[in-house]
Amino acid sequence: MKKIDQTLIDQAITLYVDGQPLDECVRQTTVSETTLRRNLAIQEIPLRNTVRFIEKICFSCGEMYMPTNARQIVCTQLACQEWRDSQGSLISVPLAEYAPHGTMVKYVSGCKCELCRGANNDKGRIDRHQMYPQDYGEILAIQSGACALCLGPQIAASGAFDVDHSHACTQHDHQRSGSANVRQSCPRCWRGLLCRVCNQQLERNVGHAYIRELEGLLSAEDARILEYVRNPPADIWRERHSISQAS
Repeated sequence: MKKIDQTLIDQAITLYVDGQPLDECVRQTTVSETTLRRNLAIQEIPLRNTVRFIEKICFSCGEMYMPTNARQIVCTQLACQEWRDSQGSLISVPLAEYAPHGTMVKYVSGCKCELCRGANNDKGRIDRHQMYPQDYGEILAIQSGACALCLGPQIAASGAFDVDHSHACTQHDHQRSGSANVRQSCPRCWRGLLCRVCNQQLERNVGHAYIRELEGLLSAEDARILEYVRNPPADIWRERHSISQAS
């Protein structure tokens, strides 16, 4: 098992003590959540109540806000607080019936509008890749809003690009990467955002491109694939945020 740099653990603990959410500490330092929780317990630092990113939307005004506990459903504005106090009957009503569009709970209840589909996509990238919406948007902007390989749009029903990552990173169980509950990648091993077709065919095409390069038969498509793998768009993102690439 790869030993984790104690400096990264100390950095994650410092961020947490300074008020950063647990998942943000994990994202910035690439230390696993399990390791961070264990070291916080060793140092007797209590865990704060955590609230998922998708729950940080006020059910009254619909604006984003930072909650202080998992049961908070409105922001601190007086009008929203008064709205909450006037909705006593909502306690026995499923949240999905009055949650604003753009929250995961609304998506789970059956709504597939653009806002709710986007919330579902955001949750999936956070859980599987530690990629937050701001990271996704920044990398997509680096790629000019298109697939990093074919330069085309996403054709999947989700409307979102797939997160392509290097399998060289040893911090993830790639044998179980098909499971939604398994962390598949981290900021250190992202490569870019691909459409569904390019993402599914990439590993096979990379192997063929390497062989043709050795044989001196490299095509323009092969050259584009190898350039993407060797100099992925995420390298620009990592340079901006001072994050090292997985070795």
